[in-house]
Amino acid sequence: MTQDPNHAPARQSAPSNLWNPFQQGAFVFFLAATLIDGLGFRMSETSLVWQMTVVTKSPMLISLATATFSLAAFLVYLPIGALADGFDRRLVLGLSQVMFSLTMIILALLTFRQAVSPAVVLMVCALWGMANATRTTVSDAILPQTVARADFGASIALTSTSYHLLRAVGPMLGGVLIAAGLGKAFLASALAPFATLAFVVLWRPPQNLPATSQRNVAEALWSGLRYVRETPELSAVLVRQVSFIAAASVVIALLPVYVRHHLGLTPLHYGMLFGVVGLGGMFGSTAAYAVAAKSKSDESVLSAATIVFALVSFLIPRMQGIPELAAVLFLAGVAWSAATISIKNAIQMAVPDSIRARISSISSLVERGALAAGSAAWGLVASYQGTPATLRFAGVALLSTTALALRYRLVSSFADDESSRPQLAPLELPAAVVGESSKPGADPTDSRT
Repeated sequence: MTQDPNHAPARQSAPSNLWNPFQQGAFVFFLAATLIDGLGFRMSETSLVWQMTVVTKSPMLISLATATFSLAAFLVYLPIGALADGFDRRLVLGLSQVMFSLTMIILALLTFRQAVSPAVVLMVCALWGMANATRTTVSDAILPQTVARADFGASIALTSTSYHLLRAVGPMLGGVLIAAGLGKAFLASALAPFATLAFVVLWRPPQNLPATSQRNVAEALWSGLRYVRETPELSAVLVRQVSFIAAASVVIALLPVYVRHHLGLTPLHYGMLFGVVGLGGMFGSTAAYAVAAKSKSDESVLSAATIVFALVSFLIPRMQGIPELAAVLFLAGVAWSAATISIKNAIQMAVPDSIRARISSISSLVERGALAAGSAAWGLVASYQGTPATLRFAGVALLSTTALALRYRLVSSFADDESSRPQLAPLELPAAVVGESSKPGADPTDSRT
């Protein structure tokens, strides 16, 4: 099967300048809005996890808070991806932001009245997961409309860097607000979505997908799943994504337990330590982009990041002081970010623009499912074996996942040889979407020979 070069997704043999997207006003507006909005989500995430440590000492329930974030997202990613490809993405994104803001306001009122129980926290965690799934999926689909095609790779690196900046600043600010009162922290989080609401009201995309019937949305969803099945390179990336996330989730799930119940630290300490992970992620995003571009291998980045994260899992139980634990968590952030950006780059290699929201939702579904299952499983193991031993078990599991490269190797997003790149699988799209794809500037995916 050959591929029509006029219809292939834009790919580049060398990375564009990392700062090029900042020359485009739509991208700057988008990045600023998502930064402010993401800050609210990160602050509320930290506050919710800490709220659970206040209302219970059970490692299982505390880890379930993290698992619930992911499980709720897991349930809505696929329909959200289909809706984002078939309806006005601004409307879908705006409604999710309103839901999140109202949820935080209600939780703040309950907190002030001291009416919060573990069940309430888990319910809010579920709503948080749904809103965040919508936000990330639709944002991933909007991103290509805010930059030139040649700058898409750079925009991924920049948005990944901003994501990890939020993971650094959000928990730290969340820790400060928690110290002032959990209710105040939740109220502050409720204000952040207004930045994205401003973006969706003021921004005008180059083109909008037409509203489709519920039947066509369902067809769009299944066509995305068929695309994954028919593209081996994409299936391989998802296998590696599951293996890394499921094993590495141990740090996210058990860090609150270790910090509060093993080290006896305060919420401010927890926020700062979790923020250090974000600082490491900022460095990891740019470093992974540079290393992958130089080595022309996303696989080498993922394998190295997996080994480093395994080392982190072995080291955390040996850390008894804040400075040394912070240094280890910085490495965790570097490794996590480098691994996830290499996976995302590999996914983008096999995805045409017209189904980007659906494939993004499938990838996020896999990620969140692995994170939810991993968090719950490691929490269960920790309930019987203890947190330090569980972290060491996870380190062994991470090292074992590197063997998957023998069969499921990532295709580099920086390969110079066109023949080494994956040929996109045939895709049958609903008539409404195919009609949209035929518009000037669109990326038809049904015209391959």
